[in-house]
Amino acid sequence: SVISQKEKDIENYRKTINKETDTVAALQTEIGTLGEKLTNEDSVKKKTKEYNKVQNKIGAKKSEVDKQREFFTKNDDCPVCEQPINETFKKTRNSQLLDQSKKYDDAIDDIQSEIDSLEQTLREFQEIGQSIVEKNKKVAALQSYISSLDENIKKTTHEIQKLRDKKKLDNTEKDELKLLQQNLEECLQDYAKLTEQKQLYDYAHELLRDTGIKTKIIKQYVPIINKYVNKYLNELDFLINFSIDENFNETIRSQYRDEFTYSSFSEGEKMRIDLALLFTWRQVAKLKNSVNTNLLIMDEVFDSSLDADGTDAFLKIINTMDENTNVFVISHKGEILYDKFLSTIKFVKEKNFSKIETV
Repeated sequence: SVISQKEKDIENYRKTINKETDTVAALQTEIGTLGEKLTNEDSVKKKTKEYNKVQNKIGAKKSEVDKQREFFTKNDDCPVCEQPINETFKKTRNSQLLDQSKKYDDAIDDIQSEIDSLEQTLREFQEIGQSIVEKNKKVAALQSYISSLDENIKKTTHEIQKLRDKKKLDNTEKDELKLLQQNLEECLQDYAKLTEQKQLYDYAHELLRDTGIKTKIIKQYVPIINKYVNKYLNELDFLINFSIDENFNETIRSQYRDEFTYSSFSEGEKMRIDLALLFTWRQVAKLKNSVNTNLLIMDEVFDSSLDADGTDAFLKIINTMDENTNVFVISHKGEILYDKFLSTIKFVKEKNFSKIETV
């Protein structure tokens, strides 16, 4: 009979609930185990940053040694006292500098090996994090499914009770057929709603893909970004044409239309490109009207690889910014820059604490 079938349905629902409940418990145990593996993620990230800093410092020292080697290789006379440099001294000094340079190379390689190992660990952490996200999704889906089964049990139990009540009043198959028709209509309505909901989800998925509305929005800003980057490059006296596409792939051409890559430029030229991009993003954020600030802090810009012409052009850009923008430049070359700014704040370190030096 219909009642017997519905009672079997309830039994099957409960078996499924018990099975899926065990699955949820197992997933939650796995999530807890994976979460314990992520406890060292912050320390690994910190250690990676520290290794990168040490590697940069060693690279700077190696660069200085290589400059000295180049001097002794190309010069036979001292440019200061104009006396000839002893050949034996040159060879000895070159040999010492070469050994020192090789030691720096070995140190850089060792540190890079450590960095590669740490980055591999971070990638493993990322995979673990993704696995946790996926398992949480499965848990949420199963919990939703279990809830729906509970609702089905309640609904079916109610239907059984109604069938029993109707049998007491009218022991005919007509009432059962009517009830089944009602159930069919409800199922059809549920199916129609779910079909419509699935279609909406499909539309949303298509819009939110990288090739969807995101690409259309980016395409609107690409011409603006390219315009401002080249504007600031021109103000920095770097006559190249820089452009990106909607996938942020850059194309760099000289005034003679020769193509270059970012890595083919000198450190000073790279710094000009970086500054042009920095000012461009700041301008785009201002145009978007979501990020607009009157504060600009530049940390050790003049202490890096920026050359004299680039420094003058950079100062020119700063001096042409609107009067509401407050610019702070942090530098260790204060004596060179005193006359370049309206005011100067000097910090000194006393007993491992920094404080403002009073005049």
